[in-house]
Amino acid sequence: MKEMILFLDDNYLFANKPSGVITHASVDKSRRHFYGELKEYMERQGLPSEIGLHHRLDVETSGVMIFSRNKEAAKVLDDYFKQRKIKKYYLALTMGRYREAIGEYKNGVSLKKVLGKEKCMVDEGLEGDFAHLNFMVQKEFESSFGVINLVLFLLHTGRRHQIRAQSAFFGHPLVGDTFYGGCIASHLYLHSTKISFLDPLSNKLIEVESPLPEYFLSPTKGSLQDESLVAKNLNIIVLNKPYGVVSQFSGDDSNLSQFKIPADFYPAGRLDKDSEGLLVLSNNGKLIEKISAPFYQKKKYYWVQVERIPSEDALHQMRHGLDLGEYTSRPSEVRFLSTEEVAMIPPRNPPIRFRKKVPDCWLEIIISEGKNRQVRKMTAKINHPTLRLMRIKVGDFSLIKNNSFILASGEWIAVAASEVIKSR
Repeated sequence: MKEMILFLDDNYLFANKPSGVITHASVDKSRRHFYGELKEYMERQGLPSEIGLHHRLDVETSGVMIFSRNKEAAKVLDDYFKQRKIKKYYLALTMGRYREAIGEYKNGVSLKKVLGKEKCMVDEGLEGDFAHLNFMVQKEFESSFGVINLVLFLLHTGRRHQIRAQSAFFGHPLVGDTFYGGCIASHLYLHSTKISFLDPLSNKLIEVESPLPEYFLSPTKGSLQDESLVAKNLNIIVLNKPYGVVSQFSGDDSNLSQFKIPADFYPAGRLDKDSEGLLVLSNNGKLIEKISAPFYQKKKYYWVQVERIPSEDALHQMRHGLDLGEYTSRPSEVRFLSTEEVAMIPPRNPPIRFRKKVPDCWLEIIISEGKNRQVRKMTAKINHPTLRLMRIKVGDFSLIKNNSFILASGEWIAVAASEVIKSR
């Protein structure tokens, strides 16, 4: 049971539900259920066993679930699920070739009895309960069943059988989901891969992921007998770009070609030669647009070392927009970095100029636009020139995890599938 506990603190319990187990007690009192097993495990560990149930997974669905451990946490989860502030990511195997690799479904749905079971019926319009999700195809391959896809879903609403029903309605039933028209397989291939929310009790972002089950990674005999479905995202690379490197693969300057990035990957946006940090690359044009186009207003997080210590009035100006001549910047979020955050920052090669009699400090500046040298122009406007600029995060992509940098300067990784979709 220990491996089922993914995260535990004073307020929340995140646990990994296996496929084939119901979430809570049913009419059949003898039937095994996940909620009961968790409570028994907590008792055996000498921990308070009162945990609150706030959502469910279908019996065939595996993956991460969240439970509350006190009244305050219970209220948070009740409110956040109702207000749709909790992001729920799923991975699934679906059938049929997609016309678009990235998209969304918005429909009305209703439940009807079919052969004694409740079935989610999808309406072409919005008749019924509103159901909304985003999807992104991670991988497509041929199998004996035709085209099979590894797809990431971001669920905005939580209707019963929503992913299964909407996906089938648009011609992509899940592998193993015969109830909605999918092929026969040893499992229903649907997994709750991540839950994410900003916790108001700790004022921290909590993100907990569940690893894919073995049958996703290497389907067993009697199921899919094709290549292993390794859950790696082949569409995204995250690079920690060093100072002095241009954001392109050619030219006389030091460029991206030195990092041996696979062919056909291109930057989603750019980062100036004299700036460092996060650069996202993709081999999917529509995904590049989704990340970099101003329309989607992805938040960009910068850690900026500036000359002298800005006054609160200067920060106030930045927060409310600055007249930069050609345009007025949108309001931004600005704060001083903590001592612990500053200590995390690696030295730059070459180092910045040091002036013994001029103090400096580090700011975090968050903007939702990305005009040419905008952050440098903003700090210059309030008379605090930028000494060093690092981009730390764009949307869901970040160089920092668990209070440390995940990449050294010049290193890159392929990002896990559950990090890809972000609602706008």
